[in-house]
Order: sequence, then C-alpha cells, then structure tokens
Amino acid sequence: MSSCCRYNFKNLFQNSICLLTPGDGFGDFEEGFMVEWGKQLVIGTNYFTDPMGNVMNFEFENDLISKGIFRVPYVFEDFYKLEDLHYICTLFCGDRYFRIKIFDTNWTEIEYPGLGMEIDYNINGASCSRSANVGSDLADNGADYSLVKCLTDYDLRSSSLYLNASFGGSALSKSKTKYILSNGNRNSWECSIRWAARSKSKCYLGLGWKRFVSENNLCVGDSIKVEVQKDDDKTIIITKV
Repeated sequence: MSSCCRYNFKNLFQNSICLLTPGDGFGDFEEGFMVEWGKQLVIGTNYFTDPMGNVMNFEFENDLISKGIFRVPYVFEDFYKLEDLHYICTLFCGDRYFRIKIFDTNWTEIEYPGLGMEIDYNINGASCSRSANVGSDLADNGADYSLVKCLTDYDLRSSSLYLNASFGGSALSKSKTKYILSNGNRNSWECSIRWAARSKSKCYLGLGWKRFVSENNLCVGDSIKVEVQKDDDKTIIITKV
C-alpha cells in the first residue's frame, strides 16, 4: 500500500497527496480529504487530467474507495515512466473529475507526454492478453467501422461495455439510443446505447449487453470485433476473432 504524505491545504482538503510505490498498484487519499469529500466521490469511472491534457480513467470500487483507496493501473506508471517513488498530487474538481500533478521525491515536477491521450483502465484488465497496450481497443482498418476488444472479467460482469471515442464518433449516431446487436449468425438482441455527458463520442453498450454475453458464451480473454456497416447503421455486429 502506498503511504500518504500529510500536508495541510487550503480549500478544505480539496487537494490530496500520496506517495506512489512502483508496482504497488494502489494509491490513497488523505484522511482530511476523505472527511471533507469522501461522500461526494462517485463509484465507477473517474477522470484524472494532467497539465498536458492527457486523461487517465480510473475505476473507483465501493469496497476500496470507502477506505480512501483506489487502484493505480500499471499503464499509469508506464505512460509517465515512473520507475521510482513519486508524489501524486490530486485536485478534486467535483463529480468524477480530478486534476493531477506528479513530482519526484525532490519535488521536481515530471515532464508530461504531450499527447492529449485518453487512457482507459478496466479493473481486471491484467487478465486480458492484450491489456499491456495503452488502451484495450484496436482499430481494424479492413472494416467499414470497427474495433477489436479483448474482454476482461470486468467487461463480462458489468451491465455495460465501453466503446472507445474514435469508434463511437465515427460509427454511431448520438441521436440513436437503441441499436440491434447481431452475432453474425442472424441472431439479434435489442440493446441501448448510453452516451457519456462529458464526451461527444464516448459511449457504452447498455441494456442488452449482459444478455448478449450470456447467450453467446463470451469468456474472459475472448477477442471480439465490434462492427457497424455503412449500409446498415442500426445494427452493431459483434463476432469472436
């Protein structure tokens, strides 16, 4: 468990600092922060933005965040090249949004990658063979609109499936809230689409996804192709690859 460095901040502990140990996999909020803001933290995806505009999406879990603890994915350390102890400074902006700054133990701020990337992390992403990549969705250039996902335990247990912004923005219409899921064998399932409030193109398969998983016997580690053809924009085809 990472240890937390105690500091007093203005703004009623809206800031928090933790000392991140590489490979530990966890971070924690300071006690004062949790007293003031803990009840306002939201379970599920939360967005941590660095000074260069890169966004790291963390999943807050109820049993951990109630103790002030959150998981830090290994891709976070890889992305920022954190090979030694570093201080992670967070500023809670309300709802699901945080700003972060990262310093070494001499309090020298790191150089952030200037990529403007959004990086997603599933709780059990390590169980997926492709999860070592930054982001688990891979574009398939041979299809009309498609992506390939390697399913994690979290994908299968969840009532929704995240579709990355590049796919959602090009393949799906935000005016549509319902689609038909097809497994390519003339079987179909009705499914809702939930659009993220903070993004014009980020969306999730909703009601209907769990039934599709169950009736198609999808398992952890399965790679699926999610595809929308240009001549049929009402159907999302999902097949194993």
